[in-house]
Amino acid sequence: MAIQTRVNKEWSIRLLIISVAFIGWGFYSVYDGKVGYPNENKLYELTHEYDEATEQWTELPDGEWQANLTAAGFDPDKIRPNKLTYHSPWSINTQFIMAGLCFPVGLVSLVWLIYHGRRAPSVDEQGLKFGSTTVSLESITVIDKVLWASKGIASIRYEADGGSGLYKLDDWKHRGSDELLKYVEQNAPNTKIENDFETEPEEEPQTEDESTVGSA
Repeated sequence: MAIQTRVNKEWSIRLLIISVAFIGWGFYSVYDGKVGYPNENKLYELTHEYDEATEQWTELPDGEWQANLTAAGFDPDKIRPNKLTYHSPWSINTQFIMAGLCFPVGLVSLVWLIYHGRRAPSVDEQGLKFGSTTVSLESITVIDKVLWASKGIASIRYEADGGSGLYKLDDWKHRGSDELLKYVEQNAPNTKIENDFETEPEEEPQTEDESTVGSA
């Protein structure tokens, strides 16, 4: 009997949205830094005048700023000087800093999605399989379920190539992990299950002496 898990669509969609959002934000920041902000500054300088004494920008009189825009090849009817913003060099550089922060987050999220999509675990008589790794059921030594009930995560320890390994089974990333885990528990002969809160320990029978002491 073979059990194949599948990537959780809800998890993958969320991660894909995060990836697209951050990568898109990164490209938008690069565009603003290289094109958008410099172009708006150019329009601002054509429609405003800078006073070095007061270090303030003032809008040019009607007719003058329209003439400047027309001479520069812009349509004055499509531009409103009071809607323009002048962006300082620091503001422009900030866009590249934002891009430098957004791209890594977006790319890591995308790589994480692809990585786990290709490593959806499965199990059969040959053993537990994840990615290009196959672990025989006989080599599985411990299943730690301390986080299984609350987070759907189980740590599976195994012996391989003279050493030990660890695989974390995550039901949030891969649906069907509960069936896979149950199969491993039932068919791995050398497995010790730790922190199994799903199985309540049996109460030891109370002796006659202990019952007498308790009621005294």
